[in-house]
Amino acid sequence: MAINESATGNDSVAVTGTASQGERTVGVVGQGDSVGVKGVGKGWHGVEGISNSTTGGFGVYGANTAGGAGVVGESSSWMGVFGRSESTTGGHGVLGEAVGTGVAGVSKTWLGLYGETHAPASAGAAGVLGEGKDGGDGVKGHASAPGKSGVAGFHLTNQGPGIFGKGSPAGFFEGDVTVTGRLIVGGSEIVVVQHQVADLLQQVSGLQQTVAALQNQVNQAEISISSLSSQSHFH
Repeated sequence: MAINESATGNDSVAVTGTASQGERTVGVVGQGDSVGVKGVGKGWHGVEGISNSTTGGFGVYGANTAGGAGVVGESSSWMGVFGRSESTTGGHGVLGEAVGTGVAGVSKTWLGLYGETHAPASAGAAGVLGEGKDGGDGVKGHASAPGKSGVAGFHLTNQGPGIFGKGSPAGFFEGDVTVTGRLIVGGSEIVVVQHQVADLLQQVSGLQQTVAALQNQVNQAEISISSLSSQSHFH
């Protein structure tokens, strides 16, 4: 039996399905050879799902048992999928779990994956955080094009690092490393240290020359003493 209902006015509902309390009860079921349930919203959401579960129920749940995607989101002018969480105890806006890749981002014209934070540095926040829990790398980047970066980090206010690494070692580079700005190690700028080392080497070289001159004078003195000693024995 087909149902075709309409409703007008604010907060009106055309069709309502209510299931009594009990496990696995369903308010509305839709089945179709193509689309099971379709929702079209001209001014707001196409489909809205709200859950009051305190045991892990979802507002919207999608599953595919034949090899397709469980949930797909598409948009021609904004976000394909949007997730938001108000949790302050570790809840995520978007969480992906998988045997393979948990979350993958692919872009044809810009960023594959973008992370942003507005929390202060004192909170230990990061736009993107990667942790290797069982010996794997926290963050790994590969670039197939010459001159491109496997991992790029930017800090727009110049008040913190674009990329922060912590561990032992904190960073590992396999290949050449290029630095266009200052390189600071242990609080000292490497260029300054290099100049200091060059000055020390120059001073050491000057000391070596002075020692060589003194050694030459000692040798000359020994020759003079030996000559005087020989003359004294001769007389």
